Amino acid sequence: MQIRWRAIMKYWFITLLSTLLLSCAPQYETRYELIPPKNVSALQCLKPCEAKLQQCNMSCTQRFDACSVKAAQQAQLELPKRMQEYEVALAVWRERYNHYLQDKMHYDMRRDQARAMRELCLSTQSDPKACPHTPHMAWSDRPIEPENKPEPPTLASLTNTIREATCQRNCQCDDQYRSCYSSCGGGVKPHQICVKNCN
Repeated sequence: MQIRWRAIMKYWFITLLSTLLLSCAPQYETRYELIPPKNVSALQCLKPCEAKLQQCNMSCTQRFDACSVKAAQQAQLELPKRMQEYEVALAVWRERYNHYLQDKMHYDMRRDQARAMRELCLSTQSDPKACPHTPHMAWSDRPIEPENKPEPPTLASLTNTIREATCQRNCQCDDQYRSCYSSCGGGVKPHQICVKNCN
């Protein structure tokens, strides 16, 4: 049992250490430098690229807004069912939590009783070695508190969840613009820029 417990602790330690290291690592973002073409005809070529970019961004925003409206409508339809699921999950959590409180109370009582018996013995015996040692309460015997209490769904949170799953905000308009810019003789130079945890 102790070997198994050590293996579990080692696994969690490695996982925690890996997470900390990854969260501290520098994070980079690609930014683009646009170098305009030098001749006049190529500069004229860029005007349709800019018009297409504006049209793409406008269409993308319209599609996202329309999708957001549908997400809100779908959320209104799904909310009663999600509330029922929440009530079931809450009842299960409450039952587990009540069991946890009872188990914790018994665990604490056993621990306190053992300590009290040793203290009583020490106060009456002249030889401390005659008193039994307080039994070690194994960590594995400690009751485990149930996971976080479920949160009730709201119309706003459900709408946001559906929107994130179904609505696309990035229509790759910038990628299309850079491609058009390059085809007109302009230069597109990528740069890796550190945006977080930079030294």
